[in-house]
Amino acid sequence: MPDVAEPLLPRNGEYSIAAIVHDYLYWTQSCTREQSDNLMGLVMNETGVAPWKALLIYGAVRLGGQLAWDHDRENKANGDVRIVESPWNYAPSHFDWDTLESSLQQKHLPPANVPLVSAQVCKLGDENPFIRT
Repeated sequence: MPDVAEPLLPRNGEYSIAAIVHDYLYWTQSCTREQSDNLMGLVMNETGVAPWKALLIYGAVRLGGQLAWDHDRENKANGDVRIVESPWNYAPSHFDWDTLESSLQQKHLPPANVPLVSAQVCKLGDENPFIRT
């Protein structure tokens, strides 16, 4: 979730499943950014996130998500690792993201063979989930 929304909503909550899907889509970039945002909205709707929260989060990622999208593309191109194979996909609870990422880079782990999201799934994100046509 963009930092702009953090004062109103913590990073973890009933929307965490949608956030994980969204982060995966932003990292793989197998769908367009708009499709990725719309799929996050769809997941929030389907998992029962309160409508006002879902709309707030969706609005925040539409407003501020381009920076994250570009950042992920650049980091991925520079060889950063976000998804790794077992047993390296477990982080001790005292690790924050920066520590884990640094550890993965020091081990020179190759990225996991990450399956891309199919065009059929991406197509589900062609429509804004908050606008009924």
